[in-house]
Amino acid sequence: DTAGQERFSTIAGAYYRGADGIIVIYDVTQASTFDHIDYWISEATRFAKEKIVLMLIGNKCDCSQEEREISFEQGSAQAQKNSMKFLETSSKESTNVEDAFRTIANDLIQQRSSFLVSNEANTSIDVGNRQSLDRSKKCCK
Repeated sequence: DTAGQERFSTIAGAYYRGADGIIVIYDVTQASTFDHIDYWISEATRFAKEKIVLMLIGNKCDCSQEEREISFEQGSAQAQKNSMKFLETSSKESTNVEDAFRTIANDLIQQRSSFLVSNEANTSIDVGNRQSLDRSKKCCK
């Protein structure tokens, strides 16, 4: 969590490298936070793993329409543009906070499951000129 502060951008790369999922959060009552989303997404994709799970969250959905500077539709469109899941949350009222973490966790589980399924086709390990070991057989019962 760098809280969007540019002064932390030099160390942010180290955090992205080990991340499986990244949540980009903006404040629906401050357009300036929304304006920096593309920057943070580009930083994340520049440093992170190839198959990173990204999610966009608009926080403070509990505020009034008069306080809002970014509509739900704008947030949703930004998320679609970047192939991200999207939710609006309220950390003050705990609205959708748990759902956000469950959503990204489920996406990570699905991604890992599909990776494991795609690798099942190759069930043997080549150990040089010797025999191949069949990984589909269990060594212990």
